[in-house]
Amino acid sequence: MKRIMKWSLLSLMLSMFLCVSVRAASKGIVDIEVPEIETEDKEITAECKISGAGEVTNGKIRITYDREKLKLKESGQGDSLADTMVEINDPITGNKNEGEIVFVFASARPVSIDGTLLQMKFDNAGLKSGEKTEIKVAVEELAAESEELTETAECKNGTVFIGKAADNTDDTPQPGRIPRPAARQNREKSRQVTH
Repeated sequence: MKRIMKWSLLSLMLSMFLCVSVRAASKGIVDIEVPEIETEDKEITAECKISGAGEVTNGKIRITYDREKLKLKESGQGDSLADTMVEINDPITGNKNEGEIVFVFASARPVSIDGTLLQMKFDNAGLKSGEKTEIKVAVEELAAESEELTETAECKNGTVFIGKAADNTDDTPQPGRIPRPAARQNREKSRQVTH
C-alpha cells in the first residue's frame, strides 16, 4: 500500500512539473516587418511587432541594423503601447550610435499588447539593387506582473531587400548559354561555398 501511495505521489508531482513546463514553452513573438522595396532611392519603413504575449507590465527591446546600409530617419511608439510609458533611445535622440535602437516601456498595471511596438523609417545609405540587409531584434526584458517572459519570447529578424527592376531579356536556352535563372542559382551556390 505504501508503495502505491509513493508512486502515486511521485507521478502526481511529475505531471504537475510537466504541466508547468509546457505552459511556459513560448510566450510572445516579437518580429520586424519590412515591406518589399523596389528601387534603391526609396524610403524604407519597418515595424517591430508583438503577438501572443498576453498582459505585460514592462519590456526592453534592442534593434540593430547595418549603419553602412541604413540610416534611421524617424522612430516612434506603436499603437500597442498607447497605455504605457515609452522611452526610445536612438541616433535621432543622440542616445545611441547609428545602427542601434533601444526602447523600453512600462505600465503601472498589466496591459494587453498585441501589434506594433515601434515604427521606424530609414534612408537607404548604401543598399544597392539586388542586395539585402537584416534588421535584428532582441528581447532583453519582457515581464508580466508575476511572470518573467524574456526567456520564452521568440524573436524574428526582418530583411530589407531592394528588388531589381523587371528583366525583359530573352531567357530562351541557346547553345553554349546558361539560362538566367540557372546562372543566378550557380552564382548563389558559389557564394555560399566561399563564405
